[in-house]
Amino acid sequence: MEATIRHLNATIPDLLPGYRVKMIDGNTIAATEHRLKALREISSAPLPGQTLVVLDPSLMLAVDVFLCVDGHALERSLFDEVLPSVEENDVWIADRNFCPLKF
Repeated sequence: MEATIRHLNATIPDLLPGYRVKMIDGNTIAATEHRLKALREISSAPLPGQTLVVLDPSLMLAVDVFLCVDGHALERSLFDEVLPSVEENDVWIADRNFCPLKF
């Protein structure tokens, strides 16, 4: 989709010219209707999973998704997967869960 958006010249002006801005946030699918039917009535049933999604605001497009099967996992547990995607001249925007020294 990125190639199509760029071909149509449909990008949004850069938030910080000269840098690629990336926004990252986590999501836990917590609604019981997403659980296996047999587990919907059990409050301690496992959650379906955790994701970290990276948005490129100039494209308004998710450019990366990091998955974890453990719905109880903290966003921080996926840092080792995210770090290889960090590139020179990236500016990352995130909430307080992404503030540990390691990241």
